[in-house]
Amino acid sequence: MRYFLSLCFLLLTLLLGACSEKPLSLISPQGIILALGDSLTFGQGISKNNSYPIILSKLTHHKVINTGVSSETTQGGLRRLGKVLVKHQPSLMETLHYYE
Repeated sequence: MRYFLSLCFLLLTLLLGACSEKPLSLISPQGIILALGDSLTFGQGISKNNSYPIILSKLTHHKVINTGVSSETTQGGLRRLGKVLVKHQPSLMETLHYYE
């Protein structure tokens, strides 16, 4: 189920990216996107170049910082959230935590 959800998110990202040749305009060209999440964000079990934060960076032409932690729970992500936001000061943040 986890990989199905990850695949759906990736497919949606790719489809939206294919709709336009223009880069994401919700944030400045120098804007940073923060990817916070669990092993799906981290890219557990796949090559680093195939993790969705890397693909998101290629599609949006923005720097995407991968702060995924393998086996992290939603509570763990919430505990890290403040420090991660202060450290990276992103223009946009997305989070993906698998719920069991």
